[in-house]
Amino acid sequence: MVRRAFHLARLSPIAVRRILIFTDSEHDLEAALESGDMERAALMIVGENAMVETDRRGEDGRHFATFIPYGEMPVCFEAESPALAMIGAWAHFLTTARRS
Repeated sequence: MVRRAFHLARLSPIAVRRILIFTDSEHDLEAALESGDMERAALMIVGENAMVETDRRGEDGRHFATFIPYGEMPVCFEAESPALAMIGAWAHFLTTARRS
């Protein structure tokens, strides 16, 4: 899922790419994925254009991420891992109409 998010971000329309900040290469992403560092890989996609906070709540072990884009309202997402929660919150932000 993280790899797909990386490629979708790179292939996104120019209007979307203007709000994304890419600082890592595909090689950097692959190195993080191969080392098993999914959270670092997810941050390569979402971390430069917002603050991201993760938390684990409840007895079921679900992970929550709050994606806080600069100048926008925070977006929360729940998933099975911190990396998926980060990608989910980021994707929700990108696909939801925002009010300024």
